[in-house]
Amino acid sequence: MLKRGGIILLIIIRIMSVAKAQDSTRFLYRFIHDGHLGIAVNDLPGFIWAHSDKNKNIYGPGNSFELQFIKKTSGTSAWEIKYKLPRISVSFLYSDFGKPNLTGKAYSVIPQFEFGVIRKPNAELNFKLGTGLGYLTKIFDAQDNYKNTTIGSPLNLAFQAMLVYHHRVYKNIELNAGFGLMHFSCGNIRLPNLGINYPSASVGFSYFLSNPYLRQIPKMDSLHQKMDTVKKWGYYFFGGWAYKEQGNERFRRFDVFTLSSNLQYKVSMRSTWLTGIDVFYDKSYFYLSTPDLQNYTSTRIKDNIQAAVTVGHEIKAGRVSMITQLGVYAYYPHKVKKAIYERIGLKTEVYKGFFIGSFLKTHFMQADFVEWVAGYQFYHK
Repeated sequence: MLKRGGIILLIIIRIMSVAKAQDSTRFLYRFIHDGHLGIAVNDLPGFIWAHSDKNKNIYGPGNSFELQFIKKTSGTSAWEIKYKLPRISVSFLYSDFGKPNLTGKAYSVIPQFEFGVIRKPNAELNFKLGTGLGYLTKIFDAQDNYKNTTIGSPLNLAFQAMLVYHHRVYKNIELNAGFGLMHFSCGNIRLPNLGINYPSASVGFSYFLSNPYLRQIPKMDSLHQKMDTVKKWGYYFFGGWAYKEQGNERFRRFDVFTLSSNLQYKVSMRSTWLTGIDVFYDKSYFYLSTPDLQNYTSTRIKDNIQAAVTVGHEIKAGRVSMITQLGVYAYYPHKVKKAIYERIGLKTEVYKGFFIGSFLKTHFMQADFVEWVAGYQFYHK
């Protein structure tokens, strides 16, 4: 099942690379030349927060080291002006959780986006948000590491949210300080999956190839100003696939398939409201509700379908969008989970309305699965 999903994902990536090869080359050229490039080194002392009675044994101090490659945008695109010249970065993080035989270490790669909160001539207060992949060296093992009831897979999603202050101290050098949270979760691909929460402080410095503070926020041209004020209705739909483990004493593996149809109302270049319907084909609900583990799946479609209505919001930055949604089940015959769920993730437009993305579905912050999606969107003219 997992192999089949991997093949599907590779086909999608291949189609995207062929369709967008020339355009991606232009994007890479603009990314390097339009803006201010820099590098940062940060130290992140923190601790593992034991957020459940099931994993109190993992609590303890830790430390992370961050190497960050940064681009300060210069306003060449309308969305950069709309976000007041944000920072785009990619971080490589090494985390030592302080218990080498229990929780081990983590190696992460996280693309990030920094929204400006306060701007001064020589300083910025930003909110940094990122999501990427993390590799954990110690996971649950029934024989060798049975006390680690937190993480069941070495490969995890890595989330980072921080409030960061930057202050220029000399020419192209600035000091950085902040605080925030990192979170690791495998999205139930492998159990157990309580997740690791790592609150931390941050202190470090950055060096830029050019002076990033000798700049003014440009004004949008008349065309983009008009586009920013036009409100319009649209529609988008997508199909998705996920893979997860479920169970208490005996773990079973399941494929999950999603169909989603949404009405969207665009209020500005960066903000769109959403409402729609989700349909899931998920056999794990039947498995969790039946005491007969020998017949852990049902051949009846109605036993494996869940349907829900959703409301949500999309924040757009160029081709990339962050989606947040709240769903309420209208039909789910096996009520083994809460009636309300959340979805958060990213989608990227790859070609004239076609997009791909990855979303995390949770029930009151308890991960259900990570879905990989592909879809299409359009607006009425």
